[in-house]
Amino acid sequence: MLLVVLLVAVIALAGGTQRGLANAAAQHGSAAAPSTAPSSSDPSAADQSYVIDGVTIKPEQGWTFLLTSQRDCPAAEVIVGFADTIDGDSMDQHTDTVSLKAGVPYTYTVPDTASTRQYAGIDDLQCVPT
Repeated sequence: MLLVVLLVAVIALAGGTQRGLANAAAQHGSAAAPSTAPSSSDPSAADQSYVIDGVTIKPEQGWTFLLTSQRDCPAAEVIVGFADTIDGDSMDQHTDTVSLKAGVPYTYTVPDTASTRQYAGIDDLQCVPT
């Protein structure tokens, strides 16, 4: 899935927008590295959302993603892939479990200790319904 998102980012870059690139593969944010992700009021931000197993995933700033599920998922498994380049394949992964409530946005931030790679994207998400 990360490859598909990254392909969209390359197409967006070719079209002249770097904002799409920043959203398609969230760059690991730190205090020293400013983010180029658009604000939530930017209409192009919605274009970067994608759906996996009924959960809409919207990249935010840094390694943060907004997850909104269509149904309750008390034990949703999130699999994050990491790469050294914005268009690279996942080199390693981090798995986490979060509790999602139907229609309620959940802010998920990948722990800084999850990888030493620069770029992160949600490769898979398995919703375990109630």
